[in-house]
Amino acid sequence: MQPKTLPLIAIGCGITLGVVCSISYLQDDSQAHRAPTLAPSRSESKLEELRRRATGLAQHGKFAEALQLFEEGERQALASGQTCWAVRFKLGIATIQLKTHRYRNALETFLELKPRIEHCGDLRLRGAWATNLAWVYLALGDLAQARLIAEEAANSVRKLGDPQALAAVLSQQATLAFLDGNVRQGELAYRQVLSLADRVGDLGLQAQAAQEYGAELLRLGRVDEAEQLLLHAYRAYWTAGLSPSSACYRNLAWVYLERGQPKLARRLIERAFEVYRSDGRTPAWTLYHQRALVHWALGDHRQALQDLRTARASAERMRLDLWPSDPLVAWSGWMVERLYRDSVRLALARFEKTQNAADAWEALEAADQGRAVGLRQRVGEAGLGRDEMPPAYWEQLESLAKAEALLLNKDADAERRVGELEQSLARWELCAGLRARKGMGSQPLSWRQLQAALRPGQALLVWWVDEPLTRLWVVTPTGWKLHRLPGRSAVASAVDAYWGQIHHRAADGRAGLRLTEVVLGSAIQDVAEARELLLVLDGPLYRVPFASLPVHGGPGKPAQYAVERWSFHVLPGVSWLVWEAPTRWTGPPVIVADPVYNRADPRTNAAASRRWAWPSGTHGRWQRAPLELARLVGGTLEAQQLIEWAAWSPSAPVFLTGHQARFLFLRQALRSKPAVIHLATHVVVADRRRGEPMLAFAMDGESGPQLVGPRLVGALRIHAPLVVMTGCSGGTGVILPGEGLWGLARAWVRAGAHYVVAALWPTRENAVEFWRAFYGALPPDPHQWTGRTVAEALRAAQLDALRQSGWRSQPVYWAPYFVYGLR
Repeated sequence: MQPKTLPLIAIGCGITLGVVCSISYLQDDSQAHRAPTLAPSRSESKLEELRRRATGLAQHGKFAEALQLFEEGERQALASGQTCWAVRFKLGIATIQLKTHRYRNALETFLELKPRIEHCGDLRLRGAWATNLAWVYLALGDLAQARLIAEEAANSVRKLGDPQALAAVLSQQATLAFLDGNVRQGELAYRQVLSLADRVGDLGLQAQAAQEYGAELLRLGRVDEAEQLLLHAYRAYWTAGLSPSSACYRNLAWVYLERGQPKLARRLIERAFEVYRSDGRTPAWTLYHQRALVHWALGDHRQALQDLRTARASAERMRLDLWPSDPLVAWSGWMVERLYRDSVRLALARFEKTQNAADAWEALEAADQGRAVGLRQRVGEAGLGRDEMPPAYWEQLESLAKAEALLLNKDADAERRVGELEQSLARWELCAGLRARKGMGSQPLSWRQLQAALRPGQALLVWWVDEPLTRLWVVTPTGWKLHRLPGRSAVASAVDAYWGQIHHRAADGRAGLRLTEVVLGSAIQDVAEARELLLVLDGPLYRVPFASLPVHGGPGKPAQYAVERWSFHVLPGVSWLVWEAPTRWTGPPVIVADPVYNRADPRTNAAASRRWAWPSGTHGRWQRAPLELARLVGGTLEAQQLIEWAAWSPSAPVFLTGHQARFLFLRQALRSKPAVIHLATHVVVADRRRGEPMLAFAMDGESGPQLVGPRLVGALRIHAPLVVMTGCSGGTGVILPGEGLWGLARAWVRAGAHYVVAALWPTRENAVEFWRAFYGALPPDPHQWTGRTVAEALRAAQLDALRQSGWRSQPVYWAPYFVYGLR
């Protein structure tokens, strides 16, 4: 997914009215159901009649009856040996699943159909299959996959000359254009669809295109133009003998709510619910979300909050059942981002009026629900582990790592290759995920339960960063308090200023004091007696090096660093406070250090070096040299500290270095269930991943160092309590709604690690003393490790560095490291 699309997905898929990724043409009268989807043969009248009846029922929203006919048609076609007709009926079943928002089932059916459609060799079937599959990926928010499949659909449809098939492709191109921020191109595509529908006299197609186009303009704030299109769509539906969908009424309700006519909006949204009860063509959570905003505008705050609770519960069920693969679960968070935000805002607004603790708790619960629900549900999940997946799956993961390395070299074919591999991996993960057990799930809590979960000396700090105000909940074993802090822009500005101060070692410490005031404010007084701070972060706060924040020591005392008063532990969400992970380690530490990263390394295979230099092709061009990185000799010295410290281990630590420092060998070493995984490797960023960090393992002589990102790490099943990444910026990542920090730290927790130590910015290679102090402060028995003991060990190493002279005492050296994971 490209960088520029993410904010637009948040707007386009998480809008107030919840129009899911502008696929109302699949939720209402779908072009994909008609000619491009099921093209009959003249000689097969019985199957054609069955198909026609099923399609007609689907067009009128009678999906249960249509599904029965499609299933009956498939049985009859298989019994008579009509395999391509069986495919047509199966495609109808898949589209019904998509139209009724059973995305996971639809995706499974579409992927299962691919080889059967290729066998039939029917361009119409292939075009319909690709068009609908692209809509599935759009519904899930995975634009990269949607683009690949949409291009395949367009290639098939161009050869058909069918106006309805062309309209389906144009609608898809319009949606993709709007999501990419190319409004002009999107409008042009929609106008082409409207012109095409008018030319062939298809009122249903015209109504659908007008509704989609109007919804896009509404999201852009062009209410007048949107109203004209939506009213035109409403009239066209009735003229065509089709009932307007619940999405049509919902969008009109949005228009009149924007116009300050909440009573008219209420009548329209209630009509949307009536239609929904008969056809189910719109995701329920989007209707409840919209009705909540209408109730709020009318002053019925109690009912508004009740509708938001229902919407969140419905959206969470939908998200967690979408797809067993982490990437699509993450992208789907953008669909409900606005729902979570509105829930928090409305609950906070009510708390401002009532000062009722229940309203403050509702805001905290909604904030937490929108922060890490995907990760929470998948920790402890079975089905995506090494033992369950066939060798072919891991071979494709290895190929993905090579392809992603080529992305950094700006390889022209790398993007497509990565997409193809991810699609193939999705099929493996789908099969495994259908067997997967659920993990933590939602943990309903109360203030009393939350306070009881805190140990003496602990305090929980939970932020919600918003405009114009940020909120900070501070919870201690004896009480709680809600603080008001400056808004998102002020927080981001203060973080940037402090980063500049640290990295330029400025003598002026005002940027640090300003950040402390912006981030903590008067909450410092609430945690004065605490020794350990548990942090649940949001937005730009993931970039804050809390250990180095300056804190006033009191009257007549100099300011001190926060690490001199507290240890810090970052939790993915509030509910993680009450979840204890079992300790299942049995083996020695596993260390990856000093991989072969370049051809100048004397350990490099000489034959491979010569092969890279030979010209390729007939034009005398030289092959592109693989990505090369600087050697990390200091990683071996770091590893020696761990080897010396691990005297408790029944056997010698597994030390992977040189050519052995590869992901394949790490996976093999993980079978011993190590207590510690220590990774002294480079961490790099591939452009395609929008800043997503990737571990760099040893080069293989083809694409350069092997890059392993969150997807590959998250597919592992490990039992190690502790993972340490000493590489540059290993603790960074993308902040996603419903997921929080999406990067390597989260991926290791997803894989089964309890605690991850990582860095916020590039670190020095010669940090031997730091890691000696860290491991020396840990309890000798890993069974005694907890979030507190790991956080205290990190604090001990940071204090040891702070007390040194010279560069080791500077925050740029010791401050980037933090602990992330379970309590």
